[in-house]
Amino acid sequence: AGCQLVSACDLALASEGAVATTSLEAFVRERTFLGAHDHALKDRLLIEIAQKQSAALWRKGDREGADRAFDDAVTAYRVRRARGLDDPFTTYYVAALHALREDQAEALRLLAECVAVLPALTRARARLDPDFDPIRDTAPFRALVGEDEPR
Repeated sequence: AGCQLVSACDLALASEGAVATTSLEAFVRERTFLGAHDHALKDRLLIEIAQKQSAALWRKGDREGADRAFDDAVTAYRVRRARGLDDPFTTYYVAALHALREDQAEALRLLAECVAVLPALTRARARLDPDFDPIRDTAPFRALVGEDEPR
């Protein structure tokens, strides 16, 4: 078949029950596919998959699995940055991971990097992304994404 990442809408809904199970199964298939094939964006895609996998596991209550996926994503991100292969999309995924775990300082630091490069897109995504819910109502987050009032 090929690499067919789960859509952003499916990922955002991967929070409980059958949807989470289906999404988690899709993440495993995608990681397996990418592990067996070369792809220009392979490293970046693996970080995205690990981020969404961690978020889905976190919401499902599997903290141990979420921690493993979190560690995979953050480690791969650090390696990627050390090689000079940074981009705002990958940085955004890692910011979302930190936000979900209520690490506000790191989430905001990374999100600010993204806003500096892609301000409109980053702000629009972050306003809607459920991974930022744990820090959404904080003044620094609202200021960064241009929201005046908490939801």
